[in-house]
Amino acid sequence: MYYMNIYSATDKHIHQAQKLLAKGELVAFPTETIYGLWANALLPNAVKKIFTTKKRPMDNPLISHLGKKSQITTYAYIDNDVQKLLIKKFMPGPFTLLVRPKDMIPREITAGQPLMSVRIPDNAICKKLLSWCNFPVAAPSANLSTRPSPTTAEMVHENFKDNIPMILDGGESQVGIESTVVRASEKKVEILRPGFITKEDIQEIVGKNISVVYTNKGKKMSPGTRYKHYAPKGKVIAFKTIKDIQTIIKKNKTYWLIATNEFIARHIKKLKDYGLTLYQRWTKNNLATCAKNLFQLYHQCDKDKQEIILIEALPEKWLGYAIMNRVKKSLTK
Repeated sequence: MYYMNIYSATDKHIHQAQKLLAKGELVAFPTETIYGLWANALLPNAVKKIFTTKKRPMDNPLISHLGKKSQITTYAYIDNDVQKLLIKKFMPGPFTLLVRPKDMIPREITAGQPLMSVRIPDNAICKKLLSWCNFPVAAPSANLSTRPSPTTAEMVHENFKDNIPMILDGGESQVGIESTVVRASEKKVEILRPGFITKEDIQEIVGKNISVVYTNKGKKMSPGTRYKHYAPKGKVIAFKTIKDIQTIIKKNKTYWLIATNEFIARHIKKLKDYGLTLYQRWTKNNLATCAKNLFQLYHQCDKDKQEIILIEALPEKWLGYAIMNRVKKSLTK
């Protein structure tokens, strides 16, 4: 399908995107995690457009994206060797670090909090645009607030239609869930938002003398931690066993099942007896595929107007912890 504001990621269009950002306009752009809604982070009025366009609460901070590591100290302070190590090992990539901002960073970026979020994306199209910008780019996910994050240009358009001037098409996002957000001191690394870079990945890098923990402390400083997020329009219910499904199923309702190959193979007869005829298979041995597909599955549920979505809970370790974080944020309570 053709959309007026979706553009192929040619050099010409990337230059056009840079000019729009420099003037204070919004652009939707691919990263390796999800598509972001970008604005010039040094222009307060441009940053405010993000909040109004997304219908995002003004106290929910934004991540500032840069093209290379050397730019971080232009806009923020690096306070300890652990921060330096994390930057060296995980940037560019799906990793965000909380650091102290310098005075030129508008308070709209941090939502009035003392720390700012900084990330260097690992996506060729994204890197090219950032290399042509002489400013950091603020970018949350390119979706309406509370809705599933977009992993294709078409999903962005479903959210905003023609209300933003440009959507750059970089194909499907490779990671599919947002970056890991951490705060680091000399003795501890705190994960405020889990993501593709896992607790175990970080622990391996920093060594046994530095603790790595999931935390809710300081969650106001990180995006994606306090409000309902990532939710499709239908009712989302998580389950662990076939007995859980049995207690949920009611007559005259339609159910969309997201479950692992193993679960479906083990219970295929009962699932048919329950009238669950539409299955989406997750692959438990490949959590990266589960992460990449989650928001696309939610988006498909919306397109098909699915009333109730049953989703199998994955083991909460390694990447499974981040996937279940997104699922729990989307649950209907």
